[in-house]
Amino acid sequence: MGTAVSGKHNLNHNWTYTSPCFTSPDLEDDEICVFTDLNFAQGRGISVVTSPKRANVITSKRAFRDPEFTRGVNQDLVRTIPAVYEIKELPGKGLGVLATRLIRRGELIMANTASVMADVKSEEGLSEAKFQAMVSAAAESLPAAHRNAVMRLSIHNANTLTDAEIASKVMAINAYSVDDPRDDVADPVKFSTIFPELSRINHACRPNTAYFFDWETMAQYVYAVVDIPPGEELSVTYIDGIVSREERLEKLHVTWGFECSCAQCTLESPQARASDTRIKQIKALVDRLESPGRGNPGMAELLISLYKQEKLWGSLYEGYTFAAIEYNRVDDPWRAMKNAQLAIEHGIPVGGENLTDVVEMRSLAENPWEHWSWNLAA
Repeated sequence: MGTAVSGKHNLNHNWTYTSPCFTSPDLEDDEICVFTDLNFAQGRGISVVTSPKRANVITSKRAFRDPEFTRGVNQDLVRTIPAVYEIKELPGKGLGVLATRLIRRGELIMANTASVMADVKSEEGLSEAKFQAMVSAAAESLPAAHRNAVMRLSIHNANTLTDAEIASKVMAINAYSVDDPRDDVADPVKFSTIFPELSRINHACRPNTAYFFDWETMAQYVYAVVDIPPGEELSVTYIDGIVSREERLEKLHVTWGFECSCAQCTLESPQARASDTRIKQIKALVDRLESPGRGNPGMAELLISLYKQEKLWGSLYEGYTFAAIEYNRVDDPWRAMKNAQLAIEHGIPVGGENLTDVVEMRSLAENPWEHWSWNLAA
């Protein structure tokens, strides 16, 4: 069980509410508390279950330092821009999100600042009951409309659960994993994070959208990675899609408790076997292309083709990145620049303009002759 601790913490932000903190032998020197700011993002609010030290890292981000920085990000509770989607009841699926017009590849679809964040150390280090209580307190501390949006998210067997159990299961089933905000730390800590509107987007193993989290705005952004016609359901992937159908089905069943019925998982057996073969080849090619001197432009072009055949639209930028480097290695700057620009175009919707590959390809596209890969195969 966790033990309550007292004492002042050197916090760099004026939180609206701070809970008693708890510790346990598994947490070593960490204390876990609930921190809530009701004024965050123009009154939308945010709650974080973490240590005072990690809370200070989070509140050093611009979204906390500059209240105007998040203005216009959230459109779900107070809308100022027409939505390109609608949330509807779908047969056999519950709620889903449908495009209301043609959404072009690369177009921003929605964005939410974080609602409830819980670092994984809190879940691993505290007893189940104490962690449930802290997540429940985090959700209950939010402004009413925001709190209700969080608690209404889909979970299984809600009728037999306490409020604390509901909040904990909402976190377990609907949360996205967000990487540690600190760069180059020896022991990075991930955060399970709830975004109510984004959580209405259902899973597909070959999704038509991609998402990324930006620590400066404290927001998750969803972009189209392929043109989406009106009436088509928006989808994200909950898992790594570059695995066999059998592995995908098992992961989704064990972790999220459902049998995937997406188009990729319901292929006829011959097509499913062909897909699994392409996945094996994708893995082999990536392994070769990531090893210095073992790749070539033909391999990179094949990888791009396989990504397209598999409808892995969110991975295309990686193929173009490999192609740009391989062409530059063999003294072909024009094809290198072409692929670098394609990597940038396809990479920004997946990871933003600061995505590592986007930054690298911007450098190559501007001057391939000065890039580290130039004529490397000579």
